[in-house]
Amino acid sequence: MHRLLKDGIGREVIVLDRAKFPGGAGASFQWKGHTLDYGPHAFHARGDEPEQLVRELFKDQPDVLLPRTKKVHVFLTGKFFKYPLQVREALLKFNPFTSLRILFEFALTGLLHVLVSIPVESFEDWGRKRFGATLYRLSFGDYTRKVWKTDPAKISRKFAAEKIQGFSFVNLVKKLLRIGGQVTEPYFQTVIYHRKGSGSLYLRLADRIREMGGKVELEADVKSIGVEHERLTEVRYVKDGREHAVPVSLVVNTIELPNFVKLLGEEAPFIARHHAAKLRYVSLVLVFIEFSVDRVGEDNWFYLLDTISSSSSPSRTASACRCWRS
Repeated sequence: MHRLLKDGIGREVIVLDRAKFPGGAGASFQWKGHTLDYGPHAFHARGDEPEQLVRELFKDQPDVLLPRTKKVHVFLTGKFFKYPLQVREALLKFNPFTSLRILFEFALTGLLHVLVSIPVESFEDWGRKRFGATLYRLSFGDYTRKVWKTDPAKISRKFAAEKIQGFSFVNLVKKLLRIGGQVTEPYFQTVIYHRKGSGSLYLRLADRIREMGGKVELEADVKSIGVEHERLTEVRYVKDGREHAVPVSLVVNTIELPNFVKLLGEEAPFIARHHAAKLRYVSLVLVFIEFSVDRVGEDNWFYLLDTISSSSSPSRTASACRCWRS
């Protein structure tokens, strides 16, 4: 919405949000004197348009944007490892049989791909080719299966190339043997975070939209969307017990697709309603724990890749912990 106003489209812009405050999954809330975030919590500092927008919104208070270099560890086979995995550390901390197996599988996989044209079509194919079966499974495969509740063999290789960009086991081995090798980090390592929580960004953004002539309607519950001749015509919503209808020529939707299609009613094509009804979403469970210490550790994130076993069955939940301190 900010972009539409900035580009000067010459039309009224209205943001409808069912929550009491803007931000959605990126909002923050207060608990026992702490500021806690629901979801997205930092912006990669890579000089692109999102970072420029964040810095521009707080150009009068640059000190509230905290620059940080990410420190990340993973908990794997009962030990903590730096992330991305460092070959020297991995070979020293894994038991000797696992280390030999990783090296053997990597060499065998590399040889097979040289001798035989093996198609790489999925996340699993992509990972196995670059890391060998065991290292792929330990570092990416099992965790990906848990997070997305989907067999990695059914996930696109493009997703793998984006998430693990530039991370090459060949280069890691070369670096270990001191014969060259350049390791590119799989993610941008520098981030910026607002001192008072990520929600502060969206509060400021909502204020900016209002300053630019837009409207932000909070606690607005969308009930239906009018359609005529395959074009959206109006959005009907309830606020403060009153019904409102807003004529529209363009709708930017962030409602879950199954619910959005329902709002279109019978005007939505049958095929769209049929497939939307089949979509399922994975729940995100956030657990906030308070420790009576000044700092738990130096990491901003750490990932629990091991399966946590109980007396009945192993856990299928993927876990990640995040700590920020201003």
